[in-house]
Amino acid sequence: MKKLVVGIILCVAGILTAQAQTSVMDYYRARMKEHREEMKKAGMDLTGAKDIIRTQDIKNGFIAYNLLGVEGYEEMAYYIPANAPKFVAIAGFGCGPLCESGLPSFYELQNGKLIDKTERFMPAAMRKQIEKGMESTSKKIRITDKEADLSQWVKVPQKGTTIQIGFMEQGGENDTQVFHLVYEMVYNKNGGTFTLAEKFK
Repeated sequence: MKKLVVGIILCVAGILTAQAQTSVMDYYRARMKEHREEMKKAGMDLTGAKDIIRTQDIKNGFIAYNLLGVEGYEEMAYYIPANAPKFVAIAGFGCGPLCESGLPSFYELQNGKLIDKTERFMPAAMRKQIEKGMESTSKKIRITDKEADLSQWVKVPQKGTTIQIGFMEQGGENDTQVFHLVYEMVYNKNGGTFTLAEKFK
């Protein structure tokens, strides 16, 4: 009888653990559902429209995908802290003829819905520091192609955990793409937080 009880307990624990496990795809599906609802509220009919994945690397917790109904895409990186809820960092890119990114956003997943945790991972003081630093740095960057444009650019990691923030030099005579790193957000798995490191030289 004792063996049976222990077996049932282990079985239930296994089921609960399996249910608690997530991957970047769970966050992606929640994001796509949310985006479709946003587009529907804006009066856009996406019936029959298929999601387009640009890069899918589930093993490394990374996915890049188009946003239906708009000129742009997003990149998402999945984080597994040591002693805190899992979360994702998302970099959104609006495209014009050229693309540009805002600062990253952060989300946890609760009951199939994304919960915005940006203030926790990127507090207002850090955001202000980045915005001020980016503005002053933009005037100091030496571009390699005089005809190219500079756009703010965020790289959420496909490998590793560090988020890079800087400028992408793009277009010009040679249709160049050169990334100029300004800041790194370095992740501390044990603390579940990011520290900001200035990298521009």
